[in-house]
Amino acid sequence: MITESDLQREIMALLRRRGLVVLRLNSGRVKLDAGRWLNLCPPGTPDLLVVLPGGASGWIECKTAAGKLSAVQAEFQSDLAGLGHSVLVARSPLDVVDWLDQHNHQTNREREVICSSPIRR
Repeated sequence: MITESDLQREIMALLRRRGLVVLRLNSGRVKLDAGRWLNLCPPGTPDLLVVLPGGASGWIECKTAAGKLSAVQAEFQSDLAGLGHSVLVARSPLDVVDWLDQHNHQTNREREVICSSPIRR
């Protein structure tokens, strides 16, 4: 069974092979050794932030085939889309390939490489 972490790693590798900047975002809070708390991204923040050509950015939430968006994730994505950002729920690397196609940043060769990945649609 493919985990969300496996899917995230595969998608991040795909985006980096395309020469894109991709950031893994974590939400919540972390307690530091000194007893202080470090606030991370707000709850519901998508897993990945991608810098696309032409000054655009996109947000990717990675979910397994059975994974479901929480209410706070759905609301965050709706807010981003309302601001004109591109948001994707990716259940496979092929979802990202299709998304990149929409941004005219994809080649047939890249699709061939992804289709041979163990994580498929």
